[in-house]
Amino acid sequence: MTTDNDKYLPGQTVLITGRTSYIISINSVNISVGLANETIISEGQVVSKKGNVFPRAIVPFDQTNSFSYDYTIPKNAKLGNYTVMAQVPFGVFSISFQVVNQLPQTIETPPQVNATQGNATQGALTTQSAVPSTIGPTQKPIISNVITADKVNRITDSFIPITIKEKTIGNSTFYPRMIDGLIRVNTGDESNVNLKVTLEDGTCLIGKDADCKVSGSTQNSGSLYQTIQIGNQNFLIGYSGPGARLEKFTILPADANGVIPDGQWNVQILKKDQPSRFYYQITYTSTK
Repeated sequence: MTTDNDKYLPGQTVLITGRTSYIISINSVNISVGLANETIISEGQVVSKKGNVFPRAIVPFDQTNSFSYDYTIPKNAKLGNYTVMAQVPFGVFSISFQVVNQLPQTIETPPQVNATQGNATQGALTTQSAVPSTIGPTQKPIISNVITADKVNRITDSFIPITIKEKTIGNSTFYPRMIDGLIRVNTGDESNVNLKVTLEDGTCLIGKDADCKVSGSTQNSGSLYQTIQIGNQNFLIGYSGPGARLEKFTILPADANGVIPDGQWNVQILKKDQPSRFYYQITYTSTK
């Protein structure tokens, strides 16, 4: 489970996403939010220390065993640390975020992107297997010496060029291994806003058009990915499909030791004046 940021202002919306292992399948999760020092579990319920039960939202899982929930922070919310509690039949899980009176300035160097809006962060990810167990960016960075990631949040533009190339950190060279992307739209705009991923030569890789190499959900027969040849290299493409409030995709080489060649991948958000937020993450590996 993760949130799209660590700090928020009163009145802002927190995007909460999460997933289960594919060994376990459940229909929904109960989400409750409260001040960290006032929130406890009592007799299976999320309550305050005074015994008041926190309101809960019942959030369904989608076909990829993932869920997403928009939590709007009250404008009169107290400043401080908050806990998100997710209750499922096999346990209770939590993450935290802060409500502050002023957001910190971003001091990290963003990846090369022409988007005028977005918040770039850099970190590291745990080493993943050849095929991730979910589609789209759902994990927060944690420390590792062999994997690093660039993450850009909340892009509102309709055209997002993503430059892919190796990078040097200290004495280590890191090679692009995986691209994750996610677009979020408002309820009611699902059929009017879609994403399209094209290669540098204009070839449509992902999109709802019939000429795109992947035009629908790749989840079938227990697999999340479709193998697509790009140049002389095979890639695993995961796509949740068009017409959803959250459209998610993942692109990575089919070879467990493969990397993504240097170049530019373009993401188009097909819309008119509908609001949308696009998130993407490039994961790098120090092994090739």
